[in-house]
Amino acid sequence: MKKNFRKYKSGQQLIEFLLIAPFFVIIFGILTEYAYALNVNMTLEFGLKKVTSEIYSEITHDMTPADIDKTVQNNLSDYLKQNNVPINSENNLNVNYVTQGNNAVFIAGYTYVVAFTLPKTFFHFMPDEFNFSATALVPKAFINGNDYGGNSLNSTKLEDLNSLETVETN
Repeated sequence: MKKNFRKYKSGQQLIEFLLIAPFFVIIFGILTEYAYALNVNMTLEFGLKKVTSEIYSEITHDMTPADIDKTVQNNLSDYLKQNNVPINSENNLNVNYVTQGNNAVFIAGYTYVVAFTLPKTFFHFMPDEFNFSATALVPKAFINGNDYGGNSLNSTKLEDLNSLETVETN
């Protein structure tokens, strides 16, 4: 009684695929996680630049440096949430600034905890977390309180006043 093994060749291909498929899934997961981490880094950098360029209208004359840091951190946190970057107790976001000459340098640090744990469990290809940092340089005048004559005017009202003065001088 001779068996014909040629009938079962498709089963052999299925078994070979099932042996290789987990490695493809792991490689795909690693690539996806690194791509998402790169996206988080780019979002952090752009968000810090955007938040610090718009901070001038929110700073009052009586704010301390810690208050300015907290304001920028809150605005950056809101920006990151709007762009689907996870902000929770695991992911640490901190913002500080230093002044150098006529400039202020804001430095943001963010810790991204990897979500895809399968490669970490078996192969240790990925770190447990990614630490990102971003910097933004703004004029020192941006962090000075905008106390125009004792009134807390925002930048829109100030632009209106400047346009009135320009019309009156012409």
